[in-house]
Amino acid sequence: MVEAQTVGPSTRKVSPEGPGARFEQLEGRITARKPHPTVRRRERPSRRHYLVPFDPAVTFARMATRRELRHALSGARAYERWPYFGRPQKRLLVAGIAMWIGALLPWVMILGQSLRAAPLALSWALWAGLMTLAGASVRWRNIATLSAVLGGGGAIYLTTWQATTLFKACLSTQCLPGPGLVLLLAAGVFALIQALGLFRGRSSS
Repeated sequence: MVEAQTVGPSTRKVSPEGPGARFEQLEGRITARKPHPTVRRRERPSRRHYLVPFDPAVTFARMATRRELRHALSGARAYERWPYFGRPQKRLLVAGIAMWIGALLPWVMILGQSLRAAPLALSWALWAGLMTLAGASVRWRNIATLSAVLGGGGAIYLTTWQATTLFKACLSTQCLPGPGLVLLLAAGVFALIQALGLFRGRSSS
């Protein structure tokens, strides 16, 4: 009988053509290869590099530059606080309010009786006061001057027309202009004087 021969792990032989040998050959080929030079990729800058930190001083400086540019295009540089163009603009506020007060007061005194303005004349007087107040509040010298001229000229034209109509109808001491008409005329002249001051300030600057 043939005895069975047991082969332990120490007696097991691995053939040179086995999988272990192939793995060693493949590993040797990989290690024998010359490593490729590493290519350094260009790093892209992150988005945080493009973000500029908020600087209040720079922001307000840009705003001031734009404001100065607008004022330069308008004809002169305005101050930061009202009145932007000095006393003439402050006096326009007084002239505009005086026009509104004059529009509400009696315009004509006939035989001791006071007559107020007609609705159409009253609306024109209020418009003149509104134009004068617009000139007292804007930041642009050209617009302020134009508004003062329109408001003052409208008030003077309206009072002149009303007085001429009154004197044509009744030429006596019993027909006199009322306090509203006198105040409206004075405010119109005062507004034109301030418009002249604004124009002179534009030419001097």
